[in-house]
Amino acid sequence: MDAAAVVRGEEPVVVILGAGPGTRPLVAEAARRGWRAVTAEVTGEDPAACRAQATGFLAAPGSPARAVLVGRGPAGRAAAGIADAHPERVAAVVHLDPEPGPDPARHRLLCPVRHLSTADEQTMAESVGELLAALDRAGERDRHCPVRLPVPVPDRFHQPAAMAELRAAAPVHRVDEPGTAPWWLLTGYDAAAAVLDGSPGTAGCDGSVAITHGFRLQSPDLAHHGGQDTITVDAAEHARLRALAERCLTPDRLETLRPRIRRAADGLLDALPADGPVDLVRHFTRPLPVLALCELLGVPVADRGYLQEWLLVRLASPPPSAHPDVDEFLHGLIDARRSAARTGAPARDLLAWALDAGAAARASDAEAPDAGAPDTGAAAQAPDPADLVAMARLLLVGGHRPPATLLANGIAALLAEPAQWRRLLADPGRLGPAVEELLRYVTPAPVGLPRTVGARCPFPAAAPGSEEPPAGSLVAASLLAANRDPAHFTDPDVLDVSRTGRPHAAFGHGPQRCPGSGLARLTAQEALGALLRRLPDLRLARDPADLHHRQSTVRYLLELPVHPGRDRDRDPTRATAVTPPAR
Repeated sequence: MDAAAVVRGEEPVVVILGAGPGTRPLVAEAARRGWRAVTAEVTGEDPAACRAQATGFLAAPGSPARAVLVGRGPAGRAAAGIADAHPERVAAVVHLDPEPGPDPARHRLLCPVRHLSTADEQTMAESVGELLAALDRAGERDRHCPVRLPVPVPDRFHQPAAMAELRAAAPVHRVDEPGTAPWWLLTGYDAAAAVLDGSPGTAGCDGSVAITHGFRLQSPDLAHHGGQDTITVDAAEHARLRALAERCLTPDRLETLRPRIRRAADGLLDALPADGPVDLVRHFTRPLPVLALCELLGVPVADRGYLQEWLLVRLASPPPSAHPDVDEFLHGLIDARRSAARTGAPARDLLAWALDAGAAARASDAEAPDAGAPDTGAAAQAPDPADLVAMARLLLVGGHRPPATLLANGIAALLAEPAQWRRLLADPGRLGPAVEELLRYVTPAPVGLPRTVGARCPFPAAAPGSEEPPAGSLVAASLLAANRDPAHFTDPDVLDVSRTGRPHAAFGHGPQRCPGSGLARLTAQEALGALLRRLPDLRLARDPADLHHRQSTVRYLLELPVHPGRDRDRDPTRATAVTPPAR
């Protein structure tokens, strides 16, 4: 592979979004420059439909890891949207439009953008060729910098080798790339713990901040905050809702969900196809976390397909498109809990627990000696329905992807190391430590929430030649680098299901710990327990090196083909009817 492939990804590819006038000379010019040109079937005038078609092409197995996207009219705007949401996949965008209209996305993209309004096919092809030559020259420059540290762009956050290079050089690195907000990446366990431990007003870090893909500060003109995999709330609201959830998600209450999640896991395994290799992502690791959330919120079985369709399909289309029907659905669940409580048959789920806590708080304040005092007691913290809806939405959106990533990547890692799988079969009592080791080894969310420095940082010095993060600057901890820090973990790049000792940072640390960590642990324990109990002969149907991952800020498997072997406890009458949609 030549040096230009460093810029272009795994291979030099131009993806033409929809065949049309100028395709033939463009293909010829790309070939002349040493680039392979492929055409994706993208048709129609609706930019959203064009984007969906282009995204489907790029998500398919065998698609280029990084490419130049060329599109005409709506397809060109779709290319810009993909580059905005997934900058790690797009080396450049070329928008062909003889009558260009406003396209605000092109001004905030991280990659080069060329807007061509010429109708002359040869002129257009030559202009694209000049862009490809410029990318080639950028690759040649990289060739002459063999010791340059990897630029920590989003798709490298999940690469242990890249993060290890940065961690070995220094625990703190300034990142100041064109088109991004200047920020600092923390790559050591101690540095990560220091920034995550900081609380408002201390010599650490203040609140998290709203941020977009590629660590660009959120534009005030857009209603959506954060990446499309996170909920649309600002940092203060996120902290308030997280605290509300933590008050209700006690260990004892979560344990009451264990039998229900075990039944959900068994139901999915009972529904596995009987013949041939089975895609464990489609049939098990992706739907189970959603079913666990349904159990947490008390979603009726008949409504679980609706909620699954919202989480796994509709959320793939980023805001500003709103989903008011989901809020209405959650309000309906709250009303049902109130009705059940009045009839003396209270439910056992998160919404019921929160309503009970609110009722108890109001009763406590009503019995206080000074009834005329201002309402500053427990009742002041009682949630209203809007709070409960926002909390439930936060847990749904933030709580389905990380557990699914952990399960798919973790099971693949175990099956790629048969000795580790056999150790668990021989001693199921290792299941708890094994889940903690998979959390450390996989690290489902490789980077913690960005935070702002409130005072001089209490962590070690930055890399040579760069200043320490000043007050007000943006910092984020690489949880993956922390979890692979050799100063804290022996043989950190080795998967060892019997590992004990220091806690990992997969769920964050201190005040920034994930509120859904208990549910994620419980779901992973029951998922692995069901597989070990029922499918002891489970094995990969494909070489681990050939598994297809989504290359993004989170590296997760798009499919996990396995040979299940003989099921020791199959019961078709328990089969779960809810099936995840095809991607």
